[in-house]
Amino acid sequence: MGEETAPWLSPTRLGKVAEIVAGYLSRLAPSKAALIVANPSALKHDLLVLKAEADKTLVQRDSIGIEALSSQFGYFAADLGLDLRASIIAAPREWSHERASRLVDWLHAEGIETVLTARDLPEPLTGVLNAADIAIMHLAPCPRITRLA
Repeated sequence: MGEETAPWLSPTRLGKVAEIVAGYLSRLAPSKAALIVANPSALKHDLLVLKAEADKTLVQRDSIGIEALSSQFGYFAADLGLDLRASIIAAPREWSHERASRLVDWLHAEGIETVLTARDLPEPLTGVLNAADIAIMHLAPCPRITRLA
């Protein structure tokens, strides 16, 4: 279900989706068309740069197996050539030290060295992952995108 709900999370697909949306918005707001069209171009550039940076970081890992701490990363992981082994969805308050330790035990048993997340993780989970030398790949918004005024 998760990966089917967010195909635009693939960096290459997101650029195309942005172009399509910009085309429609340009017709709705012709006076802002130049700025609207600039957004997908900036987004595609930023995505290319971010993907290259992610590729450089990931190539240094011994394993391309990852665990997603969100359900939307199927397309994103596939676009980066990652082996998404599982997704775990839990509210921040659900991560106790004991639960985080069980996750780390499972990650080690599966040979997974990286977790993928879209938000800051709660301290019990972050502390246990860092202590176990599990990399946390945190996806953040693209800060350089031009915003409409």
